Amino acid sequence: MIDNKELLEQFRQFIWQNKTANAIELSIETVDWNGSEPRLTYQVVKMLPHDANEQQIEAAMQDLCANSNYFAICAICKKPELAGRMYDEYLCQSCAKSQ
Repeated sequence: MIDNKELLEQFRQFIWQNKTANAIELSIETVDWNGSEPRLTYQVVKMLPHDANEQQIEAAMQDLCANSNYFAICAICKKPELAGRMYDEYLCQSCAKSQ
């Protein structure tokens, strides 16, 4: 769980919520690389029952935000970033370029 509310809100900008007749889908913006050009897509990563309440949705969102497969924090600039945009496990692309 992420205790920092500001950080949690920054991660949430990458999560899309779609309510269908059968489920609530949580999708995350993902980065695919075509050479040096990033291509952004949304991938459904969590499905909740269509009648999930706000607390269940909130818990699922927090779980996603804490998942290092999707999100990371740069060790230098401390900026939250999509895992696919990181240079490596510790550095964002910008900080890696300036090193």
